[in-house]
Amino acid sequence: MAEIRDGMTRQQKNQIRHQNSGLCSICSKPRINATYCEIHREAYRNRQRKNAWKHKSRAILSRALMLGEIERQGCEKCGEKAEAHHTDYSKPLEVQWLCPKHHRESHGQKSFNPRVFKTNPKYPTPEYMRERYRRLKTETPQTSAISPR
Repeated sequence: MAEIRDGMTRQQKNQIRHQNSGLCSICSKPRINATYCEIHREAYRNRQRKNAWKHKSRAILSRALMLGEIERQGCEKCGEKAEAHHTDYSKPLEVQWLCPKHHRESHGQKSFNPRVFKTNPKYPTPEYMRERYRRLKTETPQTSAISPR
């Protein structure tokens, strides 16, 4: 198991906490593989099948970066640390290098605000989901609103 050390970013620490939790990264139910519960694993696989050409294109780019055939560059708009943006997935090595902010803007998204997930009841907290799952698990089958499969 990975350990949290000094000098790690908050994102790295949260990722390690999640890996050690044994819960699905989406709904916080016990997971059956490295990341997801049974329901979300199937949804993830369906997305992969549907967008296989995107995954293949990303894999080709990733391998080219690893082998040094392509060099990671700064954002084309502001010069910050950048990520690859495919404008055409049929050309996997032709990418735009954009920082996360400009990458989101290229997809027509507004900037990410993490407070939305904490304050908006549409996005329940992981603690709430764990408690809800625990309550559902302890209910007897006769009183449960969820039918058995």
